[in-house]
Amino acid sequence: DIPPADFESLQAAWKQLQPHRKAWQKQAQTKSTAPTTALAKFSTQAWHATTCKGLTALQSQERHGPPVVADISHDDKKWIVTAGKDKTLCVYDPSQQQVVATLDTTDKVTCVDLYGSYVAAALTNGTVQVWDIRNNNNNNAAPPLAVGTISPDDDDNNKIVSLDLHPNGRHLVVTVATGKVILIRINHNDDDSSKTSLQVVSVFQPPTTTTYTAGRLHPDGLVHVAATPEGTLQLWDFNSKTLAATF
Repeated sequence: DIPPADFESLQAAWKQLQPHRKAWQKQAQTKSTAPTTALAKFSTQAWHATTCKGLTALQSQERHGPPVVADISHDDKKWIVTAGKDKTLCVYDPSQQQVVATLDTTDKVTCVDLYGSYVAAALTNGTVQVWDIRNNNNNNAAPPLAVGTISPDDDDNNKIVSLDLHPNGRHLVVTVATGKVILIRINHNDDDSSKTSLQVVSVFQPPTTTTYTAGRLHPDGLVHVAATPEGTLQLWDFNSKTLAATF
């Protein structure tokens, strides 16, 4: 089950996002792509250590669409985050053509996301790390704040196969290989951001044992889809708090 306060937060974000979603999708379809020369201008730069080459994950903030939740920071940003084999994350601002934050991880990253002021990464050891980078928008920015680290699943084979920051800016959803979808709350402290922490609030499992290979949260934040090795998809409805369909 989802605690009432967390459920209200998920629903509130959905109510704000739902009316804007179709308009954003229509705008995205008609939007011209960036010139190849503009893309090449920053895609050839070395953001990570050249002594340990290779990326393990990347994500664009723009995939979430324009934030409409009132207290989301950096709502005008279209940042990109990359995870390297050098165990660092680089947050890149295409408008400034520079890396605005570099974050150290304790292990290699399997998946990563960024939304509002938060960057979240799932590591190969089954843990999740979250940072607050709200001040990293200029060369004199304060260092990123490590919000916390959490191990959402203690079972064996607890590899996290997907991670999504929720559009309410207060939760994240992870899909675990053990066949679990886990909702994590970011306990944000407005008075003292250093006291912000992470907490597992809900764990969803199908009635029959299975494993998951991938997952994705719907942009509106109330539907999550998980994939199985057999090629089926399981649709979790956070509104009804149930496994709504398998197909």
